[in-house]
Amino acid sequence: MLIYQAFRATKKGRRLESPELDVASAQRVTDQITRETLRAADVVRRLRSFLRKDVPNKELCDPRNVVREAARLIGDEARRAGVALHLDLDPRDVEVEIDVIQIEL
Repeated sequence: MLIYQAFRATKKGRRLESPELDVASAQRVTDQITRETLRAADVVRRLRSFLRKDVPNKELCDPRNVVREAARLIGDEARRAGVALHLDLDPRDVEVEIDVIQIEL
């Protein structure tokens, strides 16, 4: 995961070198890098906890959001591979108690 984040940061860093890049775009890029790096650190922390057999960190969440986030994380790689992701999620609101990081692993 951290290697993937470093790759994405490098790719986004190249976008910052673009002569037509504006400040707002640069801010969005750095914000996204920050969010994804913090998320990667959380994944590593939770994975360590999981391997130590700690109690899962369950929370109520909408499983559709978990699927959307997973699709967002692999979206760039899927597009490069020529794969189109289409989500057909249940429109009903529902919350389940899950450990989001454990599910994504």
